[in-house]
Amino acid sequence: MYGPKTDAGWGAATSFRGAAGTNGTNGTNGAAGTKILSGTAIPAVSLGAVGDFYFKTDTYQLFGPKTASGWGAGINLKGATGAANVIYSGWQYAKDVNKDSVIDATSCRLGHLPANGLTKIYLKSSAILVYMDYGGGVFALPYTSTVGGRPNTISFVSKINQIIIYRFTHDGTNLSTLNPFLNYRYVLIPGGVMASLKRKGVDLNNNQAIESALKEEQ
Repeated sequence: MYGPKTDAGWGAATSFRGAAGTNGTNGTNGAAGTKILSGTAIPAVSLGAVGDFYFKTDTYQLFGPKTASGWGAGINLKGATGAANVIYSGWQYAKDVNKDSVIDATSCRLGHLPANGLTKIYLKSSAILVYMDYGGGVFALPYTSTVGGRPNTISFVSKINQIIIYRFTHDGTNLSTLNPFLNYRYVLIPGGVMASLKRKGVDLNNNQAIESALKEEQ
């Protein structure tokens, strides 16, 4: 068994088989132990035979194989709680704020937020979240409000190593200023499991195939 895995890799393996036994002097079989014992206490030296394993159920520690010297140190099979390779930034200002541009045929004001680590892989298969703080609280983008009597929205577009923050008015009239002192932060959550329909070979570009597969699962 290899593990628990660390940042350095898998490390050395622990053999579950143990060392081979020898025949006793009286002719009886003296083969090494092959049992896996369990409990919630640290295994006593007197417990089990050479070659046995012991699983401490409350802490997920595995001891063994036992030697003539005892059980040795246990290995934690559970390991530390991971973070699923989530990447998140600190709070920062957008750069080049209030340049006029057009996104999806909509006139807008925009700024650029550096996003190191936002690679093609993250763009393709991760959830990208952006939050804004203007001093009155933290809000997730897109964020809609009313400025000068006109509804407007602050949203974002993701690109490699950058996130474009943009603001547009809903009626397409004069653009609202994108305050350069707004703080932003982003969170990148990588996808770890393919959708179950894709694993079953369902063509995700075929709506009829998707509908048929969903009906079968109901």
